[in-house]
Amino acid sequence: MASLFDKAAAFARSPKAQQMAQQAVAKGKEFAAKPENKQKIDNAVAKGKQFAAKPENRQRIEQIRNKLNGKDGSGGPGTTPGTR
Repeated sequence: MASLFDKAAAFARSPKAQQMAQQAVAKGKEFAAKPENKQKIDNAVAKGKQFAAKPENRQRIEQIRNKLNGKDGSGGPGTTPGTR
């Protein structure tokens, strides 16, 4: 029996998924091109940079980045514990 990941990967390769991805990209570009949305995007980016600039947040970001990259000893994404 195919795993959920296998099914998702198969769908991602399908023409229907490709069409959906292209539509999403087109809508995203359309959204980002509007002046009022550009301002919202700029505000969100500025807020994110402000958050990341604080030392206590920076440390937490690095911890999460290391965990996702497997540098914290957990094996990272897609690995089974004890296989490293």
